[in-house]
Amino acid sequence: MASSGVCQQPSTSLVKVDPCSHLERPIAEEQSDIHAQAELVSTPRWQSVPSSSPPSEDSTDDNNLGRKIETESLTSSVFDFESEGGRQYTANIPGYPLPNDDQELERELQQHKMFLEITENNLFFSSIGKSPQNILDIGTGGGSWALDVGDKYPSAAVLGIDRTPVQPSLVPPNVQFLVDDCEKSWSDGDVDYDFVHLRCMVSILKNVPGVIKSAFRSLRPGGWIEFQDFAIEPKCDDGTMQENDAFKTVCNLAREAYSELGFNTTSTKDLRSLLDTAGFKNVHCKEFKVPIGPWKAEKSSERLGLQQKEAMLDFIGTLAARPFRALGFSVEEAELKLLSARQALADKTVHRYLVYYFYHAQRP
Repeated sequence: MASSGVCQQPSTSLVKVDPCSHLERPIAEEQSDIHAQAELVSTPRWQSVPSSSPPSEDSTDDNNLGRKIETESLTSSVFDFESEGGRQYTANIPGYPLPNDDQELERELQQHKMFLEITENNLFFSSIGKSPQNILDIGTGGGSWALDVGDKYPSAAVLGIDRTPVQPSLVPPNVQFLVDDCEKSWSDGDVDYDFVHLRCMVSILKNVPGVIKSAFRSLRPGGWIEFQDFAIEPKCDDGTMQENDAFKTVCNLAREAYSELGFNTTSTKDLRSLLDTAGFKNVHCKEFKVPIGPWKAEKSSERLGLQQKEAMLDFIGTLAARPFRALGFSVEEAELKLLSARQALADKTVHRYLVYYFYHAQRP
């Protein structure tokens, strides 16, 4: 365990991972016909309702997650999608940089597998004990992490929330999904969470301090929060990556584009101070250097490097539409920059890597 106050030295110790069988499910088969279900609904905020099926207006049942939170309208807009640059986006989130189509869900699924590889099959590093009762996954996406945690702790109630309804409709009885925005004010409910988890969320939140404060209030005393994230800043220790490296240039532009859209991609480095300010104690950090491409000799690192390279190719593919348009690039200009970045990633003589951060902290 890393000592409080200092990030643990980046690690590259890796083992082979056998992902849970549900990770191999075809994404298209897991998605219900969301468009056909769009209707005006009213639901207790953060009451657990399957995200792919809007609840009825007269639903008042309290479920096993014990939600009793104020009622507000969840309009059909969350089930409306729009196409931009050949990708699909949720229409009710203006400027949101990531799509929500099958291609994005596949990217998230492969990313989940890569996180398991990085962490030697650890879903988290927080000391939540052997029998947590209530777990919240913020920004659950396709729900892979929530499903794995629900499988690991069958007696725990796991709630995954996301701003877009792309989660599977068939889930274990202890896992449920809800469409909602974690940046809205959280009300006090009947649930004190044992664990709040956020993965790759820092760069797509506009108010990271606010979300951290809300998480603090929702945790029971002794409960844990964990951020699993990475900095969109390729690094190199041996001088093989030049300052004008095309992939590095695209990453710099990605940070500018996200900033233009109202997001802060540098907040990952500020997480320790933000957690301290919110009142968390026992703040720990683990760091992992993850190679981009198969340039390291070790088999495990070579495999991970290939995963990371594919992940970065998929990520930069999301930039051509909304993010780069925010910088004023034409479609042709954006594609030329991305082409240069892809060509750069094909060069095995350049030893790039990204740093992944795992911050975990405890409510006193």
